[in-house]
Amino acid sequence: GTLEAFRRSGVEVKTKLVTPLTRRSAPPAATGLRSEQGVYYLARLSVMKDGPVLLEDLYLSPSVFPRLERFNLSGRSLSELVQDHYHLEPVGGRQAFRVGALAAERARLLGVTARTPLLFVERSVDFAGAPGALFAQMACRTDLCAFSQTLSPQPAEAQNA
Repeated sequence: GTLEAFRRSGVEVKTKLVTPLTRRSAPPAATGLRSEQGVYYLARLSVMKDGPVLLEDLYLSPSVFPRLERFNLSGRSLSELVQDHYHLEPVGGRQAFRVGALAAERARLLGVTARTPLLFVERSVDFAGAPGALFAQMACRTDLCAFSQTLSPQPAEAQNA
């Protein structure tokens, strides 16, 4: 998870919910989520000492994460919650990257203008029996923080599947 990665690297971030957890009847098509139960949605902002650095829109499958609304998600690592309470570990996923700008209102949350180039990451996370159960759209300020990722090889049994 993103917050957990900040913590592991020794970077102190505080998060606040921009949009508290809600239930939407249908997810945006880009998420790839399909559910008769709709989708959970929340938006959160991560702030370092130098300012806001990350704006995330998170979409989760209610069938994989039932009763998610019972948890306080403010300032909490979502990956930790998924492991501790749902006993799920990611088994794969996909990411796409692009550079672009946000609409003015959302850009202000990150402390930038609507013309400021930002790194956008779209991440779909797969769990056993639940491909794409979590989808994140992230707008990242690379002027305040370098974003990197460590890739590791798949276990041999996964390569042969």
